[in-house]
Amino acid sequence: MKRKSNYRLASFILFVFINVIVFNQESILDYMKYKIGLETIHLEKVEQIMTSENSEMDSPVSFELLGQNIIALEGRKIRLYDKYGSSQWEKEISSEAISVYGNNQYLIVIDQERGELYSVDYLGNINGEAYGLGRIMKVSVSESSVACLLEEDNLILVFDMELNETSRIPLSQGDVLGLEVSDFDGIIAVSQISIEENILNTKMLCYKENGSLISALNFPEELVYGMQLVDGKIYIVGEKSVRVYSITDGELWKKDIENVICDYAVSKGGILVFNEIVPYDGVLDEKDTYNLRVFDLEGNELFNKPSKAKAENISVSEKDIAYSINKKLYVLGHDNSEILSEELGNDMQSIEWLEEDLILIEHNNFADIYEITF
Repeated sequence: MKRKSNYRLASFILFVFINVIVFNQESILDYMKYKIGLETIHLEKVEQIMTSENSEMDSPVSFELLGQNIIALEGRKIRLYDKYGSSQWEKEISSEAISVYGNNQYLIVIDQERGELYSVDYLGNINGEAYGLGRIMKVSVSESSVACLLEEDNLILVFDMELNETSRIPLSQGDVLGLEVSDFDGIIAVSQISIEENILNTKMLCYKENGSLISALNFPEELVYGMQLVDGKIYIVGEKSVRVYSITDGELWKKDIENVICDYAVSKGGILVFNEIVPYDGVLDEKDTYNLRVFDLEGNELFNKPSKAKAENISVSEKDIAYSINKKLYVLGHDNSEILSEELGNDMQSIEWLEEDLILIEHNNFADIYEITF
């Protein structure tokens, strides 16, 4: 038995040696050091994106992540960077205050106050424009269409990616909480809140891109925080529950949450994360007041993690969950394993995954790109 055990150990050492020598797999050595406690997982800064040199002090910079492209917005300027922070191009738009949405082919640049849209490809070319729409309240972009909610008349305009108008969807009276367009089947989902006979009512309306109504759901006396379309399913997050619907099959599952949901994140890889407030019982110092609760997209609870501080900027990748508390970054595995916790020294405004081990962290007027490494 001992000889057999020694043989297995020798075989394993030989395997590692061959991989390192023949294939130059430095990562295998790092992984081995990590497994036996000689190395720890840490952040390594790849690049920092700052404001441009000729920036005016009253033009703050903000960042958006579209696929693996980083967009910096600064006054009228749009700058595009690749996932490693290398500048690709800079363009100036004749609008005062812009925001950006997009898909894998186009950026949709919005001036919400002036009601203007620009379609820009990833080479910096303008492929379409729309003007004089009126104040734009909400925007959602799929791979084939752009949906805009206009303040006047509670009207949704639908455009193709060259900003030709394709349909109009008039809505009934009530405040629109959310607007989403699905890549899966072109469905446009709208959540709307109203008070009817002194009763709060939230509606979920689903339309085809041509404007025809497919389904309508009512949630009496329940406030819906948000919704997200993932692979043809609608994830609806309420104050104390989450529901998942299929357009064809109706409600697939519902989970009641005992605490109040104050934030959430959904990943296409299959994870739902809820940030909950635990009700105050008068003994604040002796009890955790927040809780991260994690489900897969079939409604199975994976774990929950109590905390005395609120997790901010929750971001979910296919295998990890990142969030911040004060100036500290935390990364957890989907099995609740702690991958890293690291003090960054600056307040974080957003966290986004560029790829599996590459992360974009936005601070005040600059952003850092980090690699999670051994």
